[in-house]
Amino acid sequence: MWAEISLDILNDEAVQEYDRRVAEGKIPYNNSDAVFPVSLLISKMKTGPQLISSIISLLQGDDYVNEFKSLVEEIMPDRLQEVMNERGDRKVLKFIQIFNTRFFILDTKAIMADEPYQLISSIPVAAEGMTYDSYANFTDFRPGYILMLSLIMAPYYFDDDDEVKIQNPDRIISDKIPIMDMVGSMVKDWDLLRKIPEKGWDNIEIRNAVKDTANWWGLADFADWVMHDTQWDIENYSNDEAIITIPWSLDTVKTLTIQFPEIHAAWKRINSVADWLERDVSGHYRELVEFLLKATKKKGKRGTKLIV
Repeated sequence: MWAEISLDILNDEAVQEYDRRVAEGKIPYNNSDAVFPVSLLISKMKTGPQLISSIISLLQGDDYVNEFKSLVEEIMPDRLQEVMNERGDRKVLKFIQIFNTRFFILDTKAIMADEPYQLISSIPVAAEGMTYDSYANFTDFRPGYILMLSLIMAPYYFDDDDEVKIQNPDRIISDKIPIMDMVGSMVKDWDLLRKIPEKGWDNIEIRNAVKDTANWWGLADFADWVMHDTQWDIENYSNDEAIITIPWSLDTVKTLTIQFPEIHAAWKRINSVADWLERDVSGHYRELVEFLLKATKKKGKRGTKLIV
């Protein structure tokens, strides 16, 4: 039987996973904050308990119990007795439930199943930055994201040892060719694409260009994310890096509590631009490209390289 407290946590995680899938363009965005696919909760019910059980197992030793108690006392001292009065296998569940309600939703998937002590050592949050795999498999993105991606400098390049590197002014342009080729087939306007600077625009150029055009701020937010240059660390770190580790402290928790709604708002702006582009792929893409060309006065001498 599923305990109500466990279902509450899994429900929170399903909402978080919904937001992640929307960001990846795998499912459409729903304007209602309270609605998300029930299938996500079902999937969590199938896979969630094993991870929760592994986290709970950390309380089997007295040292872990004392460390856990110190953590609760620091983060939510007013709820210390309530959490610690729970029987052994419910203390962690109670802590997560209260934390998710008071602050933000913890991502228990960020805790390795074989290292449950990570809950005590660091705040379980997922690295949400652009990954190389995501960039290489850009066709998995929704069409609006692909259109925006074609305007932005490639965030990766290969060094002489064929190792993937992030952000370098001498990055190889060929990484963008497949993206431009696909966009060309979407907009059916190769002449327009050849006007785009060969390397695209960087995120600073885009943000300066759209600063007075609120409807397009989402393009700048997307460019920041692609270039690993947002104002939020968890949006800059990716699975390409080492596991993100954020030590517990009340100040850090409060900071993240402020940041998560800001991140959510940024993705709403991003999806608003994506929706707009998808409503008239050729017309709206042309409007955006011509705006950027005029605003930045930047144009490559040879134009964008295309496969065809």
